[in-house]
Amino acid sequence: MRLKKSLKNSTYAVIMQFLTIVLAFAVRTIFIKTLDVKYLGVNGLFTNILSILSLSELGLGTAITFSLYKPLAENNKPEICMLMALVKKLYRVISITVMGIGLLILPFLDFFIKDSPDIPNLKFIYFLYLLNVSLSYLYSHKRIILFADQKDYLNILNKGIANFLKSVIQIIILLYFQSFIYYLITQFVCLFLSNVVISRKVDKEYKYLNSENITKMDKNRKRELIKKCYALFFHKIGYVVVFSTDNILIAKYIGLSWTGLYSNYVLIINVVKTFLNQMLGGITGSVGNLNYTATTEKKYEIFNIVMFVYFWIYGFSVISLCILLNPFIELWIGKEYLIDQPIILVALVNVFVSGMRQPTNTFKTSLGLVWVDRYKPIAEAVINLVLSIILLKSMGLIGVFLGTLISTITTSFWIDPVVLFRHQYPDKIWQYFIRYFIYTMTVVIAGSITWFVAYQIDGNTILIFIIRMFICLIIPNILFACCYCRTKRFLYLYNLLKNTFSKFISKYNFL
Repeated sequence: MRLKKSLKNSTYAVIMQFLTIVLAFAVRTIFIKTLDVKYLGVNGLFTNILSILSLSELGLGTAITFSLYKPLAENNKPEICMLMALVKKLYRVISITVMGIGLLILPFLDFFIKDSPDIPNLKFIYFLYLLNVSLSYLYSHKRIILFADQKDYLNILNKGIANFLKSVIQIIILLYFQSFIYYLITQFVCLFLSNVVISRKVDKEYKYLNSENITKMDKNRKRELIKKCYALFFHKIGYVVVFSTDNILIAKYIGLSWTGLYSNYVLIINVVKTFLNQMLGGITGSVGNLNYTATTEKKYEIFNIVMFVYFWIYGFSVISLCILLNPFIELWIGKEYLIDQPIILVALVNVFVSGMRQPTNTFKTSLGLVWVDRYKPIAEAVINLVLSIILLKSMGLIGVFLGTLISTITTSFWIDPVVLFRHQYPDKIWQYFIRYFIYTMTVVIAGSITWFVAYQIDGNTILIFIIRMFICLIIPNILFACCYCRTKRFLYLYNLLKNTFSKFISKYNFL
């Protein structure tokens, strides 16, 4: 059942994300043609500022999600109602807090921008971003239960439809009005309607949540939940500082136009990362369920399979992005929007390292081990911020990504697996690092070979780009398969996919 739900979640994620990719590029292309590049910078800057405000969420969503795994597995409805009632109240407080802090920042927007842009109604634009984020918290608790109950496909479908409508309307607005404000208002309205629809869906799926006889949480349970939130708050600080301050630093020390240039690369990289995370994220709810129903040996076996999947998918994706990003940008919007290849390479190393953290993070968090390394994210955040500023001033844009890479390697890279393995598989820790090293070298070698073959062809026409794309599709995957075709992990996944495909064919009478 876990596998079936994971596959269903992942299938919906893949389909909807494909549509999102197409729409995102359509909207961005028209955006670039109709509005100044500085609007791209504003979009990236304000998004990062409001990501920092999301710290007020205190890790509540994650804490409640993992607290829901056990009662959902046991169908303990009173426990589920109690947790959902609590999170609903707390998210209301968070919504008000985000709005309040966001308004306090409003008079100081110029501090974050090196050269003040000639953009009318800049503060009103910021307010629309703030309103969008603040009101989204009012419905967040409804999405949590779907994710924890392995029904995230409902969230994905809901967001996909809303995104389609939003993109179509935004394209019309950009073409006929060239208005950034109308563009943002459309985003807000579509998000609001999406939240209303998912709220009603949850009310139908979980009618018992509307019960008036909801038990209040006792003091010990509240204390335990607060402890988890406290730990997750530190983890969230680390995540936000490491992954949501780049645009702020670039806008502050280099300029808003550079933020706009970088934002095109961020769009593509984030589309790929979101696609991968949604495709692979279908297993997250199943991992939470697994930790309450499986033996330690079984959990370790599944962990290794999950790690292998992340290596393969992220390794292939990073190799492809490294080779295709600049040619795609040049074909898409022109040479004037290009960034140097070494900068892209360091940024993509961060993507790979971030992806390889996911299996460890998922298992560690689902086991409630966030308290053990609660101060690690603070160290990571401080190292990242200090190094990024120093290296940015001395090396330019590449310094931001080097700061991120160094902070990750010196903290999360080794602390996360040590915490997990000490508590679950104490005699397996060195196997993890050896396997990680082998996977990384496999990606480096496969990437070097693919780069060499792809750039035997000179020029950058659409035909050459398509040829390079096929080279990226074929060579890394063949090399990965040749290296690991005899391993248990590969054979398990091969048989799984083979059986799933066979069942699909027989069910729908294909061929």
